[in-house]
Amino acid sequence: MCSAGLGVVRFDFSGCGESTKRGGPFLDARLNDLRGVLDFVLGQGWCNGRIALFGSSMGGYLALLLAGTKAYSIEALVCWATPFTLNKVQASVEQSARMNHRLSGFEGFGEPMDLSGLAAVQGTMVVHGQRDETVPWWEAALTYKRLGEPKRLLVLENGDHRLTDPTDRDVALNASLDWIRERGLLPTG
Repeated sequence: MCSAGLGVVRFDFSGCGESTKRGGPFLDARLNDLRGVLDFVLGQGWCNGRIALFGSSMGGYLALLLAGTKAYSIEALVCWATPFTLNKVQASVEQSARMNHRLSGFEGFGEPMDLSGLAAVQGTMVVHGQRDETVPWWEAALTYKRLGEPKRLLVLENGDHRLTDPTDRDVALNASLDWIRERGLLPTG
Protein backbone atom coordinates (compact mmCIF):
# COMPACT_ATOMS: atom_id res chain seq x y z
CA MET A 1 0.00 0.00 0.00
CA CYS A 2 2.89 2.34 0.74
CA SER A 3 4.42 1.67 -2.67
CA ALA A 4 1.06 2.64 -4.21
CA GLY A 5 1.36 6.06 -2.56
CA LEU A 6 -0.71 5.65 0.60
CA GLY A 7 0.44 6.84 3.98
CA VAL A 8 -0.24 3.82 6.18
CA VAL A 9 -0.55 3.50 9.95
CA ARG A 10 -0.74 0.00 11.41
CA PHE A 11 -1.41 -0.37 15.12
CA ASP A 12 -2.27 -2.86 17.84
CA PHE A 13 -5.60 -2.57 19.60
CA SER A 14 -5.65 -2.52 23.41
CA GLY A 15 -4.44 -5.83 24.76
CA CYS A 16 -2.85 -6.97 21.48
CA GLY A 17 0.85 -7.16 20.74
CA GLU A 18 2.78 -4.97 23.15
CA SER A 19 -0.10 -2.63 23.99
CA THR A 20 -1.75 -2.59 27.39
CA LYS A 21 -5.43 -3.20 28.04
CA ARG A 22 -7.81 -0.36 28.72
CA GLY A 23 -10.81 -0.57 30.99
CA GLY A 24 -14.42 -0.48 29.89
CA PRO A 25 -16.26 -2.82 27.55
CA PHE A 26 -14.12 -4.53 24.89
CA LEU A 27 -15.81 -2.85 21.88
CA ASP A 28 -15.75 0.61 23.48
CA ALA A 29 -12.04 0.32 24.30
CA ARG A 30 -11.20 -0.74 20.77
CA LEU A 31 -13.33 2.01 19.22
CA ASN A 32 -11.52 4.51 21.43
CA ASP A 33 -8.21 3.10 20.16
CA LEU A 34 -9.33 3.60 16.56
CA ARG A 35 -10.52 7.14 17.28
CA GLY A 36 -7.15 7.89 18.91
CA VAL A 37 -5.27 6.64 15.85
CA LEU A 38 -7.45 8.68 13.48
CA ASP A 39 -7.05 11.80 15.64
CA PHE A 40 -3.27 11.26 15.63
CA VAL A 41 -3.15 10.80 11.84
CA LEU A 42 -5.35 13.82 11.17
CA GLY A 43 -2.98 15.93 13.30
CA GLN A 44 0.10 15.02 11.26
CA GLY A 45 1.51 17.39 8.66
CA TRP A 46 1.74 14.61 6.09
CA CYS A 47 -2.01 13.89 6.28
CA ASN A 48 -4.15 15.77 3.77
CA GLY A 49 -7.32 14.97 5.73
CA ARG A 50 -8.51 12.25 3.34
CA ILE A 51 -8.98 8.95 5.16
CA ALA A 52 -9.32 5.36 4.00
CA LEU A 53 -9.76 2.64 6.58
CA PHE A 54 -8.74 -0.96 6.08
CA GLY A 55 -9.73 -3.56 8.65
CA SER A 56 -9.60 -7.33 8.83
CA SER A 57 -11.91 -9.47 10.94
CA MET A 58 -12.68 -7.59 14.19
CA GLY A 59 -10.75 -4.61 12.79
CA GLY A 60 -13.24 -4.45 9.92
CA TYR A 61 -16.17 -4.68 12.33
CA LEU A 62 -14.79 -1.78 14.36
CA ALA A 63 -14.03 0.27 11.23
CA LEU A 64 -17.64 -0.17 10.10
CA LEU A 65 -18.97 0.85 13.52
CA LEU A 66 -16.81 3.97 13.55
CA ALA A 67 -17.68 4.88 9.95
CA GLY A 68 -21.35 4.47 10.83
CA THR A 69 -21.09 7.19 13.48
CA LYS A 70 -20.16 9.76 10.79
CA ALA A 71 -17.77 11.31 13.34
CA TYR A 72 -14.99 11.16 10.73
CA SER A 73 -15.07 11.73 7.00
CA ILE A 74 -13.98 8.29 5.84
CA GLU A 75 -13.88 8.29 2.06
CA ALA A 76 -13.02 4.64 1.51
CA LEU A 77 -13.39 1.58 3.69
CA VAL A 78 -12.16 -1.94 2.98
CA CYS A 79 -13.17 -4.85 5.22
CA TRP A 80 -11.66 -8.31 4.91
CA ALA A 81 -13.21 -11.36 6.63
CA THR A 82 -15.40 -9.16 8.80
CA PRO A 83 -18.13 -10.70 10.98
CA PHE A 84 -21.69 -9.42 10.76
CA THR A 85 -22.48 -10.83 14.18
CA LEU A 86 -20.24 -11.34 17.20
CA ASN A 87 -22.32 -14.14 18.73
CA LYS A 88 -19.83 -16.80 17.56
CA VAL A 89 -16.93 -14.70 18.84
CA GLN A 90 -18.58 -14.33 22.23
CA ALA A 91 -19.30 -18.07 22.39
CA SER A 92 -15.65 -18.81 21.54
CA VAL A 93 -14.51 -16.50 24.32
CA GLU A 94 -16.74 -18.24 26.81
CA GLN A 95 -15.45 -21.69 25.75
CA SER A 96 -11.77 -20.90 25.25
CA ALA A 97 -9.33 -20.04 28.02
CA ARG A 98 -7.00 -18.40 25.46
CA MET A 99 -9.76 -16.19 24.07
CA ASN A 100 -11.11 -15.48 27.54
CA HIS A 101 -7.64 -14.29 28.58
CA ARG A 102 -7.65 -11.81 25.66
CA LEU A 103 -10.80 -10.21 27.08
CA SER A 104 -9.80 -10.28 30.72
CA GLY A 105 -9.49 -6.79 32.11
CA PHE A 106 -12.34 -5.49 29.97
CA GLU A 107 -15.78 -4.87 31.46
CA GLY A 108 -17.75 -7.22 29.24
CA PHE A 109 -18.00 -7.41 25.50
CA GLY A 110 -20.09 -4.32 24.81
CA GLU A 111 -22.58 -3.46 22.09
CA PRO A 112 -23.59 -3.77 19.31
CA MET A 113 -23.30 -7.52 18.92
CA ASP A 114 -24.16 -7.32 15.22
CA LEU A 115 -24.27 -4.85 12.35
CA SER A 116 -28.05 -4.96 11.85
CA GLY A 117 -28.36 -1.36 13.11
CA LEU A 118 -25.42 -0.07 11.09
CA ALA A 119 -26.00 3.21 9.28
CA ALA A 120 -25.73 2.89 5.49
CA VAL A 121 -21.96 3.44 5.34
CA GLN A 122 -20.93 4.56 1.86
CA GLY A 123 -17.76 3.80 -0.04
CA THR A 124 -17.16 0.33 1.39
CA MET A 125 -15.67 -2.77 -0.17
CA VAL A 126 -16.24 -6.13 1.53
CA VAL A 127 -13.78 -8.97 0.83
CA HIS A 128 -14.38 -12.48 2.12
CA GLY A 129 -13.26 -16.04 1.43
CA GLN A 130 -15.81 -18.80 0.94
CA ARG A 131 -13.58 -21.17 2.95
CA ASP A 132 -13.29 -18.84 5.93
CA GLU A 133 -13.13 -21.16 8.92
CA THR A 134 -13.75 -18.37 11.44
CA VAL A 135 -16.43 -16.14 9.90
CA PRO A 136 -18.89 -17.75 7.47
CA TRP A 137 -18.74 -16.08 4.05
CA TRP A 138 -22.48 -15.40 4.03
CA GLU A 139 -21.92 -12.84 6.80
CA ALA A 140 -20.19 -10.73 4.14
CA ALA A 141 -23.44 -10.74 2.14
CA LEU A 142 -25.37 -9.55 5.21
CA THR A 143 -22.87 -6.73 5.75
CA TYR A 144 -22.99 -5.78 2.07
CA LYS A 145 -26.80 -5.46 2.20
CA ARG A 146 -26.52 -2.93 5.06
CA LEU A 147 -24.12 -0.65 3.16
CA GLY A 148 -24.94 2.46 1.15
CA GLU A 149 -23.74 3.08 -2.39
CA PRO A 150 -21.13 2.98 -3.69
CA LYS A 151 -20.21 -0.45 -2.41
CA ARG A 152 -18.55 -3.61 -3.67
CA LEU A 153 -18.44 -7.25 -2.63
CA LEU A 154 -15.59 -9.61 -3.53
CA VAL A 155 -15.97 -13.27 -2.52
CA LEU A 156 -12.92 -15.44 -3.09
CA GLU A 157 -13.86 -19.06 -3.77
CA ASN A 158 -10.88 -20.61 -1.99
CA GLY A 159 -10.10 -17.83 0.49
CA ASP A 160 -9.67 -18.66 4.18
CA HIS A 161 -10.03 -16.23 7.10
CA ARG A 162 -6.52 -14.80 6.81
CA LEU A 163 -6.32 -15.10 3.02
CA THR A 164 -3.13 -17.11 3.46
CA ASP A 165 -2.94 -18.29 -0.15
CA PRO A 166 -0.64 -15.78 -1.92
CA THR A 167 -2.89 -15.68 -5.00
CA ASP A 168 -6.01 -14.89 -2.95
CA ARG A 169 -4.10 -12.28 -0.94
CA ASP A 170 -2.80 -10.60 -4.13
CA VAL A 171 -6.28 -10.55 -5.67
CA ALA A 172 -7.75 -9.07 -2.48
CA LEU A 173 -4.95 -6.52 -2.09
CA ASN A 174 -5.12 -5.36 -5.71
CA ALA A 175 -8.92 -5.13 -5.59
CA SER A 176 -8.66 -3.14 -2.34
CA LEU A 177 -6.15 -0.72 -3.88
CA ASP A 178 -8.36 -0.38 -6.97
CA TRP A 179 -11.30 0.45 -4.69
CA ILE A 180 -9.30 3.12 -2.88
CA ARG A 181 -8.22 4.47 -6.28
CA GLU A 182 -11.85 4.55 -7.48
CA ARG A 183 -12.77 6.48 -4.37
CA GLY A 184 -10.23 9.13 -5.40
CA LEU A 185 -7.63 8.60 -2.69
CA LEU A 186 -4.92 7.35 -5.06
CA PRO A 187 -3.96 8.47 -8.56
CA THR A 188 -5.20 6.24 -11.37
CA GLY A 189 -2.79 4.23 -13.47
